[in-house]
Amino acid sequence: MPDKAPVILISGLSCTEELFAHQKAALEAAGYEVLIPDHTKATNMAELSSSIINEINKKFGSTSKVHMVGFSMGGYAALQMVKDGHQERFETLTLLSTNARADLPEKAASRAQLIQLAREGKMEEAANSMFNTMVCKKNLNDEQLRKDFIKMVVDTGPEHFINQMETIISRSESLSVLKDIKARTAIIVGDGDQRSTLEMAWEMLSGINGSKTWPATLAVAKDCGHLSPLEQSEAVTKTLIKHFEKTLGYPPGISIHRTVAREFEMH
Repeated sequence: MPDKAPVILISGLSCTEELFAHQKAALEAAGYEVLIPDHTKATNMAELSSSIINEINKKFGSTSKVHMVGFSMGGYAALQMVKDGHQERFETLTLLSTNARADLPEKAASRAQLIQLAREGKMEEAANSMFNTMVCKKNLNDEQLRKDFIKMVVDTGPEHFINQMETIISRSESLSVLKDIKARTAIIVGDGDQRSTLEMAWEMLSGINGSKTWPATLAVAKDCGHLSPLEQSEAVTKTLIKHFEKTLGYPPGISIHRTVAREFEMH
């Protein structure tokens, strides 16, 4: 049995294990076992939640506690686990570039267009159409970041991309279960995230904390969009480790908030 709880890194739509390359290497160097579960075969959230729990059980045993980290779609899956009664497995919870809302009807047309591109095998075109809302404005001209994202989308492939889209579309809201979260929680969001916005992050912080004594912390990454593990890889990694280890102070470029009052507290 390892001294430290294992870390589960759940990825997002069209993102492969490469999304977490920096985090995985640093966490393993710090003595953590890391699992990046398969999130490509399920077609609804309950199925995805169950499949991830099964992977955890297979690798670490059915009673192991884990540091659960969900990025974007992976955050939806982590919140589904709360609904499904699995949160007793959480040593900590990290909601990374995600939100607790149901899929918005106004996104239906753009999602249908992306699914059609996938069916036609035009994965690079789909990736390029997504990229502009995946990063902050400062990173729009970062060609290496664009190439890295396009490669992940292409490597995901049409079948798995469509599975993930169907899973995302099928999700219900999780706002109503935020109050039930018991694990010490970090919410990490980029200040320029266009997909899971800062407003949505504050909404989760408020929903989790309620009358509790600060079970949740909001960490805002500077000059960062939705692809936080890539755009601000070092800051995200250091924030995760500090969250897991309950250490004081956060890395440069991270603003920390523990109340629902909109005051910035820099560390």
